[in-house]
Amino acid sequence: MVEFSACATTYNNAGRLKVCLDSVIKALANLNFEIVIVDNYSIDGTYEIIRHYAQRYSNIKVLRFKCSRGLGRQLAFENSSGRYIITIDTDTEYDSEKLQKILMIYKQGKFGKLTAVKFWGSLGIYPRSLVEKAGGWRDYSTAEDHDFLARLCKVGSFVFLPINTEVNEPYEEWRDKGLLKALRFNIIVREKRYFQGFPLIKRTFRNMVDEYCALGVTTHNLVIRHRYLRMGMHKTLLAVLLV
Repeated sequence: MVEFSACATTYNNAGRLKVCLDSVIKALANLNFEIVIVDNYSIDGTYEIIRHYAQRYSNIKVLRFKCSRGLGRQLAFENSSGRYIITIDTDTEYDSEKLQKILMIYKQGKFGKLTAVKFWGSLGIYPRSLVEKAGGWRDYSTAEDHDFLARLCKVGSFVFLPINTEVNEPYEEWRDKGLLKALRFNIIVREKRYFQGFPLIKRTFRNMVDEYCALGVTTHNLVIRHRYLRMGMHKTLLAVLLV
């Protein structure tokens, strides 16, 4: 049985995909591992890059499905066989040396045999049995990890360690410039990979709805939020219609 399965979903990440895969492969080099990536029908050469890596490395698997981020992550998990699941983002370069040390410590059982560990950013290490018990990732375009982690906390041991293993993650560069610019990055820079113009606006609303649902927000909760937190009525009505 494979020990570690790095699972990811991707769409139009050709510009950063190679540095991501190279950093992850280097970190896992001395371990029994596989990488499973689900491509959401990229149109910028992403799929071809992954296919090239799969031809070079027999332990890299690539699949194509029309999917959200959450569903893509779940499909990658379902097509993996590792005892432990590692979550990665394909637009992120990882510090190979630091990641390798973390995985070796985890392998030695320092966190416990059935402990899920979430690190700063996209990286997480989860026992397969706990992922299955929690129900995996649901079909959300955003906040899919928040939703999964909330359910994971209910079924097993969970530890959050604020250790950053990411190098030049694009969001970091914008977050340092302030909250509004970071939000602009999420809406315009990152999401425009999917659509532009009016379809981008529709996707932005879909992301808002998914985030509400992932956090367990209901129509009743939204009305209460308006009444007691003085949330703008137009925002409340829009959210109620969409949820």
